[in-house]
Amino acid sequence: MTLQEFLDKDLSQYASYRVVQRIPQVIDGTGLTSRKVIYSFLKKKISKKIKTLDVYSLTKKVTKYAHGDTSIYSTMNNLVAEFKNNISIFTEDGSFGSRTETSAAAPRYTETRLKDVAYLIYRPVDYDLMPLQEFEGEKIEPVTLLPIIPMGVINGHQGIALGYSSRILPRNPLKVIDQLLSILKKEKSTISILPPSFPQFKGKVEKDPKDIKRWYINGNVYVSKSSKFKYIIDEVPFGYDRAKCLTIFNEMKKEKLIKRYTENCRENSFYFEIFVDGETADKLSKMSREKLLDYFSMRITAKENYTFLDENYKIQVFNTYSEYIAKYIKDRGQKYVIRREKIIKELEDKLVVLTGKKVFIEKVVGGEIEIYKRSKKDIIKQISNFKDINKIDDSYEYLLNMKIYNLTAEKIKELEKQYKDTKRLLKETRQTTPAEMWVSELEELREHLVKK
Repeated sequence: MTLQEFLDKDLSQYASYRVVQRIPQVIDGTGLTSRKVIYSFLKKKISKKIKTLDVYSLTKKVTKYAHGDTSIYSTMNNLVAEFKNNISIFTEDGSFGSRTETSAAAPRYTETRLKDVAYLIYRPVDYDLMPLQEFEGEKIEPVTLLPIIPMGVINGHQGIALGYSSRILPRNPLKVIDQLLSILKKEKSTISILPPSFPQFKGKVEKDPKDIKRWYINGNVYVSKSSKFKYIIDEVPFGYDRAKCLTIFNEMKKEKLIKRYTENCRENSFYFEIFVDGETADKLSKMSREKLLDYFSMRITAKENYTFLDENYKIQVFNTYSEYIAKYIKDRGQKYVIRREKIIKELEDKLVVLTGKKVFIEKVVGGEIEIYKRSKKDIIKQISNFKDINKIDDSYEYLLNMKIYNLTAEKIKELEKQYKDTKRLLKETRQTTPAEMWVSELEELREHLVKK
């Protein structure tokens, strides 16, 4: 193989796969491995706890996952960990890490299952709207899942591919839902840029006034009320763990920027007392808040990059959070249009079946259709004389396959009730817009999150 052939074929294919693997889809906001894991749980309706160790075999079976188990376990830890997600759709049973000690226990010691909120976000009624991909002749996971909220900005996403990267910071779920509701209800026509919001984070996130995509993530640093020589740090930039902080303070101590420090960190909270000499205390007292944060390395920057793939695997790049949310609303809203049309068609078809069965039974009970000692051909000929009885898939099999005990007056009453209920539901569905469907589900999800 020549170098040119390698670049044109092998490297090109590898680069394309890395983009699909690492860059999130517009609607579901997840990368390939996360999508495979989530879909596997949804498809198998995993409501009982399973060991994290078994997630690999589950995902491999459902989606033909082609890589090693390490990536699956790492992905699972990221999806489950409460300290990493504003909304985790999985339960934690065992140690999946914390903000101070981020390492999770070995997968043989931890268990998980889907939470109820998973089915409020990924609605079962939408599963058939997700076209499944094929791999080696077998159906695997869909190109995209269909969450009713943009999970990419709820929990954030970071992925680096060849030539492309995506970095999205997480947002407050309730505020995102409120934005969606205000647009869908036509209360607002514009989407403001929400500041990032990290789980269990008590620091401050500030926008860079010179760059709309850049944010400052600040810890909390302040001088103690008891002594000007002691500074308190009770929050650190999100993404720091205890070991990172100790490295920073040990280096500062080595460089004589501080005298000493003590720590009293807990599972998901930080607390340090930093002691300085008189000269340093005087210098720090004259610093601005920003300079003070920088001195103790308690201020970091994060720049967002809204790069996504659409359902045809074409790159979609958005300048801001607002641009992306507008696109999400458009694309996800179209799925509600398709869903509504599908439900209406299913209800209309159901009415045809119910009518056919009801009329058929009435005619059999009334003696207008004779089935006893009659050939199938003769029965079909009798059925075809009644205009209220329609064929389904060009056949009357749905009538001919009915059990004999269904040919009763009691069954007629049951069918009449089903017909009435179905007709009412059809009317309600026709009177409900796709936006109203979405609003109802968002309000249900919001109520669930508030109660939690």
